[in-house]
Amino acid sequence: MTLSSQDSWFQTDVFSGRVVRSSIWTVIISFFWFLLITFLSLLLQSPLHPIASLLNTFHQLLSPSSLFYLLVFTSTTVWGSVNHSQTYSMTPSVFHSWSKLLLSSIQPGTVTSLLQFSLQSTVTAWCCVKLVWPQYSSLVSSCADTPDKVTLDTSWCVSHDQLFLLGCGAAAGLYLGVRYHFYSDSWVSFPVIYKDTTSQVKQQMKPLLLSSARQALHILKYYYVLYFMLSLTISSSLPLAPLSSFFSISLFIAALSLTTLIIIVNSTRLKIFSIFLTAPLPPLPLEQLISSLSPSSPLLHLLSLQSLARLTATSNSTRSTIFSLSQPGGHPHSWKTVSQACLVSVDSISSSISSLSSPPPPPPSTSTPAKPLSQQVSSPNMRRLAPNTGAKLEDVAVPPTASPVSQLVSTITSRVESIKKQPGLALLFKVQPDAGLRAIFCQSQAVIWSVDILSYLVASSIAEDRFGVVQKELSIILTSLLVLDQKMSGPRRIGGVVDGDRRLKQELKGAVKAGLYRIAIQFGEHIQAVPLNREHSSKMMNYIKLLEA
Repeated sequence: MTLSSQDSWFQTDVFSGRVVRSSIWTVIISFFWFLLITFLSLLLQSPLHPIASLLNTFHQLLSPSSLFYLLVFTSTTVWGSVNHSQTYSMTPSVFHSWSKLLLSSIQPGTVTSLLQFSLQSTVTAWCCVKLVWPQYSSLVSSCADTPDKVTLDTSWCVSHDQLFLLGCGAAAGLYLGVRYHFYSDSWVSFPVIYKDTTSQVKQQMKPLLLSSARQALHILKYYYVLYFMLSLTISSSLPLAPLSSFFSISLFIAALSLTTLIIIVNSTRLKIFSIFLTAPLPPLPLEQLISSLSPSSPLLHLLSLQSLARLTATSNSTRSTIFSLSQPGGHPHSWKTVSQACLVSVDSISSSISSLSSPPPPPPSTSTPAKPLSQQVSSPNMRRLAPNTGAKLEDVAVPPTASPVSQLVSTITSRVESIKKQPGLALLFKVQPDAGLRAIFCQSQAVIWSVDILSYLVASSIAEDRFGVVQKELSIILTSLLVLDQKMSGPRRIGGVVDGDRRLKQELKGAVKAGLYRIAIQFGEHIQAVPLNREHSSKMMNYIKLLEA
């Protein structure tokens, strides 16, 4: 199967079906969250009548007048799932510097995505207001010209409270968009221990309500401050809510409920999508699985490594096929493909860490060797026609002249660097000291499964490799794993909070330790026969004696 046919098969037979199933699950669970938040909102409005609040919940959501808003809410949820299926990421993001973040935020694609998040959240907030908060459901209403008297002359007034709630929804959407692009919310993470879909859904959905409510309070804290400042500065030109609205408990509960709904629906979408997308591949022929290890789509590559790691750990027939020789010819093509793909992943991250931690080499010297002085003539029959100056015209070094374009570029570059060092802008252009290292560990998922595959195959080869295909590369594999183990013990800390890259780094470190222990326990003292250097040989002996932690 060619590379293009593999990707086509994966997109049509696997990926599209998983997107559809995750969208259906997201809609169903989002309806449950809508029902629960509606009940809690009605209960807070009348806390002494819980039964009536429950009945009103079903009445408002199941009445024919609510069908349109429920349809809009469903369409918005599906729209968000489709957008996420096209923009998800297989690696977490790392904060580099504020200047790079600001530059990324003004890219056309990022701006469009942030606007989509805000629009989607505003529509969700509008549906919630229409269904749950009827007192704020009208955008315009008739009002008297004079507030003290009831007159026949009326005019249209804008509902400041609904504008406040819709603005709250837009702010929540902008917050979610920023997290999606710059704080790894778009990252599809694989579980450490795979469980069935139902168990994962239950585990992921349990803490969502409380965590979403906390995030909603965090958003409202800044939204109230921003809205208050806008009310004081530009209230004369914009129809903002009066300051008395800030002390309305009912308006605060409405803002909290719709913001919580927006966040919990978004979190449900992201988690359900990750659960379905990271599910193991269906049973495939081993040849097709091995061929998927070649450069392909990132998701297909990771899923192939995941399936192969599971098969090499549990299936004797899979290991026997990998150890076998081709007929005719007698070449270990399967083993070569698997081992080379895994070693490339392991060596790439080791070399990346080395290039980052090693100091740069000094620039080559540009000094030219001095020419020997010409021998002076001292014969009495010859006289010198010109004084000896000690240097000829062709011996004088003339510095190369730079072109005007290069001089302009050099001037601009030096000017920009001097501007970056100004006290007010230094913080904006300051690069995080661990940004490069964290970016390397963002690519650790493929390396984790590569280490598992190599360690399972090597550990099983001592009893199952009848043709000795593994023994020829045993020293290379052990050296790669030991070098990576040494590199992993070098950097002690790569971040503050537990981000995605930090989690992947810990998983990679545990996978390398477990893999080396797996090999050392199976080989025992026979590992001394493998040609390794003194440092690596003593390291393997420590693993045999269970001294490595």
